Amino acid sequence: VNPRDHLPHLITWGTFNIFSACANVLLLALTLISQRWEANFLLLHLELIFVLTSGAASLLIWTGHALDLDPPYGLCLPNALAAMSNTPLQGGSAFAIVLKVWGSVMIACHPRWRRALEWSVSMPVLLVIPWISSLPIFFTGLAIGLDHNKVYRGSPFYCMVDHPALQNAASGFGATYTFLCLVFSGWTTYNLITTRWRVRRIIDYPGVSYAFVIRTLVFSIFVGVAFVVGIISLVSSFSAMVPDVALSSCNVAVFFIFATSRPIIQFLFRCRRVRDITTTRTAFQSAPSGRSRGT
Repeated sequence: VNPRDHLPHLITWGTFNIFSACANVLLLALTLISQRWEANFLLLHLELIFVLTSGAASLLIWTGHALDLDPPYGLCLPNALAAMSNTPLQGGSAFAIVLKVWGSVMIACHPRWRRALEWSVSMPVLLVIPWISSLPIFFTGLAIGLDHNKVYRGSPFYCMVDHPALQNAASGFGATYTFLCLVFSGWTTYNLITTRWRVRRIIDYPGVSYAFVIRTLVFSIFVGVAFVVGIISLVSSFSAMVPDVALSSCNVAVFFIFATSRPIIQFLFRCRRVRDITTTRTAFQSAPSGRSRGT
């Protein structure tokens, strides 16, 4: 595949990925600074994964080889490995955060099921989910790709390891994770509707506020796009451009959905709020004593 033949798609895809990598680094830093030890560790994990996947996927762009028909093998191999393992890694991280929300809402709605559902909110389990499929694909692709003839430019956006079964496995994991995300998001929405939103007062797990639940459900809309992309990848050529461009938009969505959380907004506008409060206090203190007592 000659990337010069698909320059508009490459520019769009590269813009999304570069913006996602930089914006999610900023989001990760703001989350750590504004919330510190109270930060949702699972959300930090999601942000870190999207930073890694966005940066690794656009490795050829960062290094100036985006238009090369035959990039250096030292760049093409890690880029190809990232292209395969990123799909289950992103899908697994999205599923982990949706599963956390589902488990918290289910326990809040059905306290009797708490013991049976504790696994769904267990941090070790949730952190492992994205890696149990992506790491085997990564190391299997590494073993295959060490043969120079097994890595080639098979997409306008990235290199590929010449192993259709492994490529299908990566897309299969991604499609499975995103499908599970949609199922559990729909289940969560149903529980919220049937309880008439009263669950807002009883969600008590750390880092799972009512606002976080809503943001995760909004994020699931973009997960639905990723699910469609995964299905298209399974039934069509891996050099298809539209699915890759659509999937890159999901990386951007992570920033805009979670960067507008209350702790981050309050942190960004704290100086203005403090200045307004100080001005109000100064005006009040300078008022005549009789007026200040309401006489």
